[in-house]
This record gives sequence, structure tokens and C-alpha cells, in this order.
Amino acid sequence: MEILKKAFNERNLVVILFVLVLITFSFAQRESKKLDKIYYGLKMKEASPYVSSEPVKAVKNIQHSEAISPAN
Repeated sequence: MEILKKAFNERNLVVILFVLVLITFSFAQRESKKLDKIYYGLKMKEASPYVSSEPVKAVKNIQHSEAISPAN
């Protein structure tokens, strides 16, 4: 009877530890995704000052005289 009780307790302990590990890795994965977004967002701003999160507006009706031409 004592052996059965010991096995039952060890099995419960293993199940509890397994669940705790799953919960811990779940939280760690969420946090690492948040950090990736922050890190790569900062890297994009540092990489080029010309990169913007705003959409680019199209230029309409450029006249031929307004176009930049090479020096003669």
C-alpha cells in the first residue's frame, strides 16, 4: 500500500510540474514576441530616417518642365 501511495504522489508531482512548465513557456513566448516587435521597430527607425509608418501620397500631374533633367 505504501508503494502505491508513493507512486501516486510522484505522479501528481510530475503532472503539476509539467503544467507549470507549460504555463511558464507560454508566458515566455508571449513576452519574447513583444520584445521582438519592440526591437525590430527600433531597428527600423535607426536604419533609415526616411522610413515612415505613414502611407506615401502619390504625386499627381507632374509637368515635363518640373521634372529634373541632367545638366547640359
